[in-house]
Amino acid sequence: MKTNGFTLVELMVTVAVAAILLTVAIPGFDALMQEQRAATQSNHLLTALNLARSEAVKRGARVSACPSSNGTACSGSDWTVGWMVYTDTATTDTTSTVGEVLRVWSAPRGIETLSGASHVRYRGSGELLNADPVNLTLKPKGCSGQRARNIRIGLTGQAGVQGKQSC
Repeated sequence: MKTNGFTLVELMVTVAVAAILLTVAIPGFDALMQEQRAATQSNHLLTALNLARSEAVKRGARVSACPSSNGTACSGSDWTVGWMVYTDTATTDTTSTVGEVLRVWSAPRGIETLSGASHVRYRGSGELLNADPVNLTLKPKGCSGQRARNIRIGLTGQAGVQGKQSC
C-alpha cells in the first residue's frame, strides 16, 4: 500500500534545513532593510528640496524647507521630526519667515539621525540662498557599514545624494 505524505524524519530534516537557511539569511535581510530605509527617506527629502526649488523658480520668490514637528513652524536642525516646504516671506537674506505652507512631510520611520542645516532657502532663480553648500546627514536605525547618506545641496540649488557613507 502506498501512502502520500511526509514521515516524521523527513519533516524534521526539512525544519532543520529551513532553520539553518533563516539563520544565514536574517542578518542579510536586516542590512537590506537599512539600505532601503536610507534610500527611501533620502528620496523623500530630495523630493521636498526639489519642490522648494521648483516653487521658488515658478513663483520668482524665496521658498524654503526646514525641519518641522507640527507642520506650521520650523523646529531646529533635527529633520527626524519631519519637514515642510513653505514660501519664505522674510525681507532679508539672514532670516526666514514662514508664509504659505506648501507641503508637509511627517517624521520618517526607521531613521536614527537626519541632521544638518536648520533651513534650506532658495532664491527665485532656484539658487541656494544659504552662504555655503548645505549637507544633511541621514543614518537609519541600527546603522552599520556604508548605509548612511549625505544629501548635498550646492550653491546652484541642485540637490543630490553623495553615495553611501560610513555610519
